[in-house]
Amino acid sequence: MNTRRTLAAICCFLVATPAMAQFGGAGGVIVDPDGVLRFDSSKGRTAKRELSGIRTGKETPPSALRQVSLKGLDRELRRALEKGDEIPDNVKNVAGLTTVDYVQFVPETKDIVLIGRGESPGEVGGRAVGLTTGRPMLQLEDLVAALRCVLDGPGQVSCSIDPRRSGLAAAQEASNVTKIPRNSREERDLAQKVSDALGLQTTVTSGVPDGSRFARLMLEADYLMKRMAMGDEKVRGITSHLDVLTDLNEQGKLSTTLARWWFTPDYKPFDRNKEGTLVKFNGPGLKLLNEAVMVDAQGNKRGTGKASADWDRFSQSFTAALPYLESRYPAFADLHNLFDLMMVAALIQKVGDADWLQGSALLDPSIYKVPREAQPSHAEPVVTTRRHTKRDGRDRFHMVTIAYGGVSMNPSAALSAAYPEPSIFPGDADVASADAAVARSAGSLISQADTPFASADPRQIAETNDAQFWADSPLPLDSIPPMAPPEE
Repeated sequence: MNTRRTLAAICCFLVATPAMAQFGGAGGVIVDPDGVLRFDSSKGRTAKRELSGIRTGKETPPSALRQVSLKGLDRELRRALEKGDEIPDNVKNVAGLTTVDYVQFVPETKDIVLIGRGESPGEVGGRAVGLTTGRPMLQLEDLVAALRCVLDGPGQVSCSIDPRRSGLAAAQEASNVTKIPRNSREERDLAQKVSDALGLQTTVTSGVPDGSRFARLMLEADYLMKRMAMGDEKVRGITSHLDVLTDLNEQGKLSTTLARWWFTPDYKPFDRNKEGTLVKFNGPGLKLLNEAVMVDAQGNKRGTGKASADWDRFSQSFTAALPYLESRYPAFADLHNLFDLMMVAALIQKVGDADWLQGSALLDPSIYKVPREAQPSHAEPVVTTRRHTKRDGRDRFHMVTIAYGGVSMNPSAALSAAYPEPSIFPGDADVASADAAVARSAGSLISQADTPFASADPRQIAETNDAQFWADSPLPLDSIPPMAPPEE
């Protein structure tokens, strides 16, 4: 039998803060006592059971539209802070919004109103979620982080997970063995050897405070995505990177196993009314991009600057599956919400007239500080091995690949494509492509005081003297068919 080179599949994961334990391991993501992020399969199973079991049948039906006044939200936040009270849950949870579908600007009061699906609150793995859908609710601290990043900060956010150069070189050397593992014990020994050689990974977040929920959510979503890339978290319809490597290796076409994937915005042109005071978000919100990466014997990595058609098999199948993934993995729904909040902030910056924000608790860190936890800067590697037998039944392969990347969100660039200047905006019709019932409700918020939605007029919501800074439309929520895994 000929000597063959053995490859080990290495997945570079990230470290989050010990406070990420507050997510309760949803999807299996936990932080150990040393503050290192890792995967616990028992926690993953528990989270899935908990997510499916939160619906009692007695919860209040979600609203077709819930309108949340940012002026009113700021008022209630400031009121609690001035009294020294705990911030109310409905303020923390942005009145139970689980999506941002519209943004409305109210010229008379300079208010900004977020409009989306609203639900009664529940909790899964430390997350506030809608009792009906299980989708995570928007969080005040994430909204604040997004507003401050775009209006008073660097304007974009990112996270990255990078292997150390010395670790890459050592891992490559450790994986180049001449003896193919004969059994599962030898496979585990090889995986441990490569893992030890690779060492800790470097993690970086930018644009929002280190240790903020925003920063930790980016890391969590990236971690879960890479588990799926390596085939450790199997989802029907998603072609893992390891599957692709197996095919390429058998065809003799494998030139590099190193890949970089990152989340980036994916919005379609927004709809708006003719006054420009009501804007509807369109598009999936996020997608996954990839780049093939070369690495030399010294561990120096070089991006090719080009997406690999082979690596696209994972990124495209993952992107296509995102609606289903968001319904099953809260981390991806949370990341979608973060992207939407960044777009809200960019829209305010571009077309809003909201001078009042400069003195608000939402924007002034001396009034309200974004909660933070200590954020470790390294990650424990996770190594996976796979044996594959060629069709002749003789040759076996073990793949060596390192997955890295992260999240990159530049809302101004995304908005330039999604919200063209009025002179080139496609049409003046009222929110033409929106769902008819939702469009009628949202459109009525502007000025039609004789409609059934007059009581939900945001000009009244923001100025009320009680704690009601939000209101629901009386329209029933259209039935949403249960999500099914994408077809293989």
